[in-house]
Amino acid sequence: VRVACGSRLAAALGATEVCVMSWHHQAVDAVGEGLSVSAHAEDGVVEALETEDGGWVLGVQWHPELDARENPPQGRLFDDFAAAVANWTRRKP
Repeated sequence: VRVACGSRLAAALGATEVCVMSWHHQAVDAVGEGLSVSAHAEDGVVEALETEDGGWVLGVQWHPELDARENPPQGRLFDDFAAAVANWTRRKP
């Protein structure tokens, strides 16, 4: 998939193009308010969305868990999420 430069997803993956395990019987038709598309498949299907407010809200339409150990960008996606959780936990009162 092609990942938007400057997106949270690109920062998390450390790449703007990644090979993913993706198969669909449903796809995003209309992007909700406050969200932006951060990745597309070659056929134009939306593969990822993220929040526009800069928070760690990120949804992917593929299965990064299936090859995260063999595919470094997929592993970095989980690492970035874990870091966001750790940062949030430290800020809690």
